[in-house]
Amino acid sequence: NPADVIKKQMPWMSTMKNGNPRKLIANFLDTFFSRETLAQSSAKGSRSAHNSNIKTAALNTFVIQAIVQYVLKSLKKPDGEPILRDADINDTINSKCATARRSLNPPTK
Repeated sequence: NPADVIKKQMPWMSTMKNGNPRKLIANFLDTFFSRETLAQSSAKGSRSAHNSNIKTAALNTFVIQAIVQYVLKSLKKPDGEPILRDADINDTINSKCATARRSLNPPTK
């Protein structure tokens, strides 16, 4: 039940209200996607990960849009402009996915 997930995550959501938007996005990604799903994905899909031999699939666009809309509505610059550009959001998502790939496939020595 999505409402139960939101209630469970409310403590970190309230601490993020005036915080780091990239961390908020990362927390949402951890909430809605498993590490395995993140490791096989990217923000838009069809991205060739440089640290693995996989082609990535797009994360669920409905969930990503909900996360993006929440972040952009909740966190704004003092002048009312969005706190992040689309490219910054995609970079944050792709970085989170790359971190998941590294954690599941540590480099061999």
